[in-house]
Amino acid sequence: MKKFTPEYFIGVGETNAYYTLRVTAQLHIPSDGPDGNSVINGVYQGTILETDYYVRNLSQDANEAYTKAVKICNNLGRNLRTNGPEHIADEMREIKKRTADEMEAARIKADALAAERHEAMMSEQARKQAEMLCSLENGIVSFGKYKNNTVDELPQSYIQWLGEANDFDSFMSCVRDIILAKRDYISLPTPKKNLYIGEPKKRDTYNVQIIKAIGYDGYYGYQRIYQMVDLATKALLVSFTGSFLGEVGDVMTIKATVKGHDEYQGQAQTVVQRIAVQEAA
Repeated sequence: MKKFTPEYFIGVGETNAYYTLRVTAQLHIPSDGPDGNSVINGVYQGTILETDYYVRNLSQDANEAYTKAVKICNNLGRNLRTNGPEHIADEMREIKKRTADEMEAARIKADALAAERHEAMMSEQARKQAEMLCSLENGIVSFGKYKNNTVDELPQSYIQWLGEANDFDSFMSCVRDIILAKRDYISLPTPKKNLYIGEPKKRDTYNVQIIKAIGYDGYYGYQRIYQMVDLATKALLVSFTGSFLGEVGDVMTIKATVKGHDEYQGQAQTVVQRIAVQEAA
């Protein structure tokens, strides 16, 4: 593939008030398929678009603009494509000669082209979304965090999120409907806002249901935060542990030591540690 060298040139700003320094660029747009962003036998497999970008304002005076542009390009070790101040002065005069009808025709053409590109992009997006939903109907997730997982392999926490969220667009609403038709949404208990349970440093037995599970990479390896509701009292229990206790929705009997009573965003929480699962439902 031929090496691309950016070129600097002097243009005119959108308001025709300033001469501006611009630079050419290439946009590499991968095509569909595994080799869409590859170079094979010196040929890029995607689409290359030629464009340019604004760098900075120079001056309203052609001579001053040209002098500044030459200095900037020399500092960057780049050549200036514009021939001289006469060239850009002629360009400015030509622009000012345009009639209002010509400018309006150019604007209408640009708007039509933008609308055409937008329609094409939306059409392509609709096609891809239709393929994703078809795959989902067949039980395979083909997008997002759980790409290549089956619907049966999706964690219950994701199912709960789908069931509880209410601000989805039309595509995600279809995703939710398809998945919830294949997987059960569990109605989880709501913890009481101001209730604590147990005594600090005392070990006790609790019958709980996991309502939230978050995993992250910590200093001591992979860590998990579990939120559990004590089914007898509806108090919220929280555990920070490296051990796997279960999935969202799991009901179990645990033995744990109360580390302390805390509050987070107005929610009372009993922090427990040294958890031992006695029985899982």
